[in-house]
Amino acid sequence: MKTILLAVFLVISGSAWATAVEENTVAANRTITKAIRAQLAPKMAEAILSATYDGFYQISGRQKRNNEFRFNKVRGKKSFPDARWEQLAVDVTKRVDFRGASNNVGSKRKASATAYVVFYKGGIEGVQNPGVGESLALVMINQRNAINRDMPTVKGLSTSKLYLLDVGLN
Repeated sequence: MKTILLAVFLVISGSAWATAVEENTVAANRTITKAIRAQLAPKMAEAILSATYDGFYQISGRQKRNNEFRFNKVRGKKSFPDARWEQLAVDVTKRVDFRGASNNVGSKRKASATAYVVFYKGGIEGVQNPGVGESLALVMINQRNAINRDMPTVKGLSTSKLYLLDVGLN
């Protein structure tokens, strides 16, 4: 009986450990995975999806004037491994200078978006680094338009855009 319980415990703990290891890849995030598979070539997509990242930050943003988005609210509970590159993640979203149209006809509510910033300290094997540094940042912006309460027939749209940038991590 003890042998069976030990075997069951090892199987459960082994699968939990495998899941924890897999969570350090963007393949664990369905939103990012869907955008990567839709927008990149298959070889490059697989290289990015299987690469282990060193940092992950989810940043909320709102649309400002001229359809420009500003990202400034880092979701601390979504950060990995901690807040050490939090400010760098916000700065990277400023480098992207994301602009997106919205359907907020006459509304005071603006469209929102989430920026997912993923850091790869040593780069990604199989992906050519566009800059001079060794580190890369993958930025995916998922824009969601606000639904206008006065016009319920106008539905919000959603779009995703990917960016690969050179960064200096220390």
